[in-house]
Amino acid sequence: MDVEGAPVTEQEAMEAIKPVLQKIIRDNRAAYKKEHYDGKTDEQLKTCPIPGMSQEDWVLLVKYWDNVRSQGIDEQNSRNRQKLKTTHTLGSKSLPRFLEEQVFI
Repeated sequence: MDVEGAPVTEQEAMEAIKPVLQKIIRDNRAAYKKEHYDGKTDEQLKTCPIPGMSQEDWVLLVKYWDNVRSQGIDEQNSRNRQKLKTTHTLGSKSLPRFLEEQVFI
């Protein structure tokens, strides 16, 4: 039911939930790669091991990780992080994103 008490269709519910799920995946993408992609065989990568993620989304994510360009970006980001003189303790979140989330809490 919505705020006024009217029934919500499944499609409306999915449209409302989709941005939340996309944000969760985006926030956890690095952890997913480390846990479910790095060191896995092609056979192991065929099925999605992440609850709540569709097989179609998993295939797209694996294709992205397999892409030579994204691998180059990953390596450049690693080199850039090693050059930092101060430590960043927010994980994969940028400071502006962290501050924006704090406003909503």
